Amino acid sequence: TARRGLLPQAEALLSKRLAQIVETRAQFDPRAINELKSDVSVLRMELEAARRRHQLTTLATVETGNAAPKRSDRKRPFVVVVAGVPRSGSTWVYNAVRALCRRSKETAHSVWVDEYDPAAKPDAAFHIVKLHNSQQLTFPHDVVITSYRDLIERVASLVRMGWVERDAAAIVKAASGQAQLHAYWAGRSHLELQYRDIMGDPVKPLGEIAGLLGLKIYAKGLEAVAKELNNMASPAALKDAAPHDAKTLMHVNHRGEDQERDTLVTLVRNALSSAPLT
Repeated sequence: TARRGLLPQAEALLSKRLAQIVETRAQFDPRAINELKSDVSVLRMELEAARRRHQLTTLATVETGNAAPKRSDRKRPFVVVVAGVPRSGSTWVYNAVRALCRRSKETAHSVWVDEYDPAAKPDAAFHIVKLHNSQQLTFPHDVVITSYRDLIERVASLVRMGWVERDAAAIVKAASGQAQLHAYWAGRSHLELQYRDIMGDPVKPLGEIAGLLGLKIYAKGLEAVAKELNNMASPAALKDAAPHDAKTLMHVNHRGEDQERDTLVTLVRNALSSAPLT
């Protein structure tokens, strides 16, 4: 709610969660209390991030997002920036754009931002650039595509990758930083995709991407792309200490197992629930 610009509604939801904690505490259910307290911490972080983003204390209107430019005949490539927060599904989005272009027989030049030269491949129909940090977007672009995943799951994934230590203070700091970074990109995004759709109904976000980019792909084509992405494997190893695969930008151990995920989600919840509620 907060990330959509509905700050008063987010505050009401926060108050409701606090009331639930008080009620649950009386029932002596430690697990439920822990989950509610971690939910409140997430709500507060996202609410604060939204406030900073708008530089307002209240906002009663719904933000509808940025209007995306339409593709037209032009001499330069159409530049697509995939700027999701780390571990939010952004690598899937990046590869989805690449696969949709291939399916549409559109030429595309796709790279991680550090290797991007706007002057390269001038005849390509698309340039697809993946990045995460706000300071990395220093070049002309046409659209920004982002993704949203539950904050607790995101931080748990960061811990699994070894990018955040299994320490309560480090986890709380990472969660706050993630909330702030998402709020930044949400204000610049032309299309925000939901991680739950990426995992549960990938044809939906694929259709949204194709629509944004003006790519005409029928249902069977979208289903084929969804299958291709689902079968895309993490690299077993990388040469010369490379941070990711040069083509897919996937890391070693990019995808985790459900049991490991559940264990780390509990770890993150425990850390966030320890934060003061007042």
